[in-house]
Amino acid sequence: MRGEILQFDSGAGDGLISGDDGQRYAFTHRQLLRPATLHAGLGVDFVPADGLATEIVVLERAIPSRVHPVRQGSAELSPWGYFMKCLSLYADGYGRARRSEYWWFIFFKWLIVSAPIVIGMIIIALGSSYDGDPAEVAGGLFGILTGLIYIGFILPSICVLIRRLHDVGLSGWLILLNLIPYLGLLVLFIITLLPSQKQKNEHGRVPGASAHDTANLFS
Repeated sequence: MRGEILQFDSGAGDGLISGDDGQRYAFTHRQLLRPATLHAGLGVDFVPADGLATEIVVLERAIPSRVHPVRQGSAELSPWGYFMKCLSLYADGYGRARRSEYWWFIFFKWLIVSAPIVIGMIIIALGSSYDGDPAEVAGGLFGILTGLIYIGFILPSICVLIRRLHDVGLSGWLILLNLIPYLGLLVLFIITLLPSQKQKNEHGRVPGASAHDTANLFS
């Protein structure tokens, strides 16, 4: 699909593309098939996948713009788009993450993690009227699946929390508060509810703004 870059943050390495279908797609620099200097208004060809732009190729000739530009500071994604963005930044703790990005990721994460548990409980409940052993085995398998899914979410959960700490102007090392029972978790929870810093900081620009900065992990 053809499209146009609406916004690109060279510090965080991510941005938005408006496709010919009128939809907006999040992307990261890792999706470039060939190295290129990116900026707003640049024409691209890409493969859409669940709200993300993949296999991006920068066009040598710009395409006519058919969309309205994104207002500064308004680069909003859909809830699912924020979740997919966090997955695309699976092991990337650089940059900043606004509250909506963090909490939509957490919402879909627990929705996905909980699904096998619910299915397993239903299977056990239905099977208890007949032969309980096969039902319990099936439920146990869904329990194992839940554990594997949870493990798969550990790294992106850590990275999006680091980016959320960056967004309020704090060091990513504060994630170690997780090691303090109860109190540390409470402090981190409160921090994740804080609004973004209204100006750029050492970790990058305000999410959605047009300025560019280099992000520094854990600094």
